[in-house]
Amino acid sequence: MKTKVEVEKNEKEVILDGLRKYGRKAYDETLANGVPVTVLRGNKICRIEPNGNTSIVASVTQTKFKVSQKIFKL
Repeated sequence: MKTKVEVEKNEKEVILDGLRKYGRKAYDETLANGVPVTVLRGNKICRIEPNGNTSIVASVTQTKFKVSQKIFKL
C-alpha cells in the first residue's frame, strides 16, 4: 500500500517529467509559428521574439518566504 507521501512524490515527478518532455517542444513550436514567447530566466521575465531578439519585461525580486501547502485532517 502506498503512503500519501509516495503518491504525491510520484505525481510531482510525473508533472516534472511532462514539463521536461513537452515544455521544450511547445516553446520551439511557438517560436516556429512566429509567435513571441514569454519565459522566466532567473529573476527576469523575458520576451523572446521568433528572430531571436530578447527583451526584459520585468524583474522579479527574490522572496524571503517559501509557500507550502498545509493539510489538516478532522
